[in-house]
Amino acid sequence: MNTTLTLNERLTALVAVMLAFIEKASDAAQLFRAEWRNNVIPLAEKFWSDLATDLRAGEFHRGAQRAQSNMVGLFIGVLISAIVVVQVFIPVVNDAIASSNVSGTTKTILELLGLFAALLLLIALASPLMRRV
Repeated sequence: MNTTLTLNERLTALVAVMLAFIEKASDAAQLFRAEWRNNVIPLAEKFWSDLATDLRAGEFHRGAQRAQSNMVGLFIGVLISAIVVVQVFIPVVNDAIASSNVSGTTKTILELLGLFAALLLLIALASPLMRRV
């Protein structure tokens, strides 16, 4: 039984995959817009409203000192995490993958561990900015 596909069949399969991806991306974009509209914008409006209220009441200075000390501790922790991920985890994982005898899909998935670690690091760096005040 011959299982080779003709060029037309390959292109048809490629177009089908691309259309499915575009549909999923469109759904994700709609979810993102709804999340932004329903959660992010009201939180930003609340933050600026509360900040203006605190400034009028003269309570901003005390809260700013507390927030500053918390942010310093958080910043130090995130920097230590960044050093560990970038200087230790990613090189060790890449070296372990290179010295192992895995191949194919397993190797591809294992190679994504470094990417996932870097993405988690970016999320950790951005999370203090996304905190609710």
